[in-house]
Amino acid sequence: MKLVHFLIFTGFSLFSSAQVNTYIGAYSGVNKDGYLQPIANVLTSSFNTGIVQYSRIDSGFYFYFGIIGSASLVLSENLKFFDAVTPENFIPNAIVSAPTLLGPRNSVNYQGINGTVYTFPAGIGLKFLSLAVPQISIGNLAGTEFTGRFFAYDTKDDVGKINYLAIGARHDLSQYFFKNKNTDLSISYTYQKASTGAYLDFHSHLAQAIMGRSGKRWNYFAFVGYQKSKIKGTYTSTDEKEEIVHYDLDNKNNLIAGISGGLSLGKFHMQGIASGLSPVVISASLGLKF
Repeated sequence: MKLVHFLIFTGFSLFSSAQVNTYIGAYSGVNKDGYLQPIANVLTSSFNTGIVQYSRIDSGFYFYFGIIGSASLVLSENLKFFDAVTPENFIPNAIVSAPTLLGPRNSVNYQGINGTVYTFPAGIGLKFLSLAVPQISIGNLAGTEFTGRFFAYDTKDDVGKINYLAIGARHDLSQYFFKNKNTDLSISYTYQKASTGAYLDFHSHLAQAIMGRSGKRWNYFAFVGYQKSKIKGTYTSTDEKEEIVHYDLDNKNNLIAGISGGLSLGKFHMQGIASGLSPVVISASLGLKF
């Protein structure tokens, strides 16, 4: 499955391509969406954490460049398990709690009649998915900051290049409402997309509100937002049919919220962010601001 290359690039680096392909291709029928769906939730929150790097939108012109690293923790049960169903020709039909792709590395056996057994495949046993991306921010233009992210990686095989792009804008509202210059309020919108040729297509929209306080060397803020994404593509199943399977998934974790704190030492800026609700994402960054 060509999605494998993207997932390895963004965090499944502990597994070989063949190993991951074996897991991802486990389902071709009705269970495939439930098995793969946590990928959409995890990738969405991973990409959407760390976009805002400081509470205040400065009044003068500035340029920021940094590296944003994050880890999405696979903790909740809805990321590890889904309600799988037995095949139509298996008696009795049943709904069984089975591992998702990110779930435990243990298969689940369901006992049928006449000694038959149906095995639901194991997950990959992922504890967290890590991601690191470069980011630039430019402001202040009419009270607005503009942010961009980009990387491209050539896999040197039939997949071709992995591409990722994010663009966004954040507008300062505190200038209209607060006389206290240490109180910061802003709203933002960010669009992101990633692809591996025709095999994976990821699109995400994020709107959020940010409120906090800042001083000369410190800042902290809280944020809440709405995120919506779609991820689709194809893979070859590894069951007896070995057929080409199409998947089309939406994220189920529309609400994102979190807290952040940072420290500036001259031109160097450090920021830490924790977001949720599911998955929980921990993010840290190091950058230069001129």
